[in-house]
Amino acid sequence: MHHMSMKTRMRRSLIAALALMTSAGALAQTQPADPPKPVEGQVAATMNRQQDTRQRVRVVLKNDDILRGRLVSSDEQQVTIDHPHFGEITFQLENIKSWGPIQQRPATGAERESEAARAAVQSQTPQGPAQPPAKAGQKADVATTDAEAAPEEPVVEEDKPKWSGSLDAGANGATGNSESHSARIALALKRETELTRFNFTSTYTWAKSGGSVNVNRFVSRANYERDVKDSRVFYFADAQFIGDEDQDFKTRLDGNVGPGYIFIDDDVQKLDGRVGLGANYEFSGDDVGLNAQAIARMNWSRVINDQSRFSASTQYTQTFNYLDNWLLSATALYEVDMNEEGTWKLKTGVEYEYNNQPGDAKRADTRYFVTMGYSF
Repeated sequence: MHHMSMKTRMRRSLIAALALMTSAGALAQTQPADPPKPVEGQVAATMNRQQDTRQRVRVVLKNDDILRGRLVSSDEQQVTIDHPHFGEITFQLENIKSWGPIQQRPATGAERESEAARAAVQSQTPQGPAQPPAKAGQKADVATTDAEAAPEEPVVEEDKPKWSGSLDAGANGATGNSESHSARIALALKRETELTRFNFTSTYTWAKSGGSVNVNRFVSRANYERDVKDSRVFYFADAQFIGDEDQDFKTRLDGNVGPGYIFIDDDVQKLDGRVGLGANYEFSGDDVGLNAQAIARMNWSRVINDQSRFSASTQYTQTFNYLDNWLLSATALYEVDMNEEGTWKLKTGVEYEYNNQPGDAKRADTRYFVTMGYSF
């Protein structure tokens, strides 16, 4: 019996050992696998994608400044955007004329190549393990995508376009040893929509020195532009009336039409150019009558900071009736906001004009000015 008891105990020990090994293997199979470690660069890529999904908006202030950036937040009192150069800027709604989403212009070749390279990197990023199918009566866990993880963008509606403008005036003088007086008044109106822009300016300059009037000039100009949708190309039509006692023509009316191209248009600066065909009519002087002409013009503007801006333009006008009769003009303007709302502005500028056939007047004429303006 002792011999049988030993065998029995050995058999029972062997069975217990096998049972323990089987239980350990089953327990190991039921343990969940270690969660996948985040791949280096995956978090940064996700953050970049979320940042890129923020809506791009345009804010038009009551002082006619236009700023573009990514929408950070908005409520009933203020709007905050992320400006590419100035960082986060908060605007009170009482200082905003209109704001809303803007239409993206076609990307340049470099931008498309950069976007394609980033998409290729994202496509090679390893994804996490697939979720097992849900059992009956159990709610399935749905993996959240980057688009779903991004904050929901508020629905914003841009105000209908309204007229805006400014009125500027400046004067100076001297009396005693010398007698001189001068004055300048300028009116500007504009209206802008998603695809169109209309600008109207009218300026009167008067100066008297030594008892005689030596400057008596009135210029009025209207310009209409329409963008080609999803393109940097636009078309324009303009008309201009000039009355100048110093010029040979005294009074002149001209108009032009043609295409234009926007080379740069971002949150800081804009550069565009245009060429056109038209005609002018001079009411007096050597070239009285109707004359065909062609123009080439460049416009550039830049935001210096949130309170100051600079703009410049130059235009070449060639008359076809007389090929030796051409005109070159250029302007430069610097303006600074004088109050927090930006409704009062101090403007200083210079205007230059070179007429190849001025008649009895001088070929080159330079005018400079300093004015105080109010935007409405």
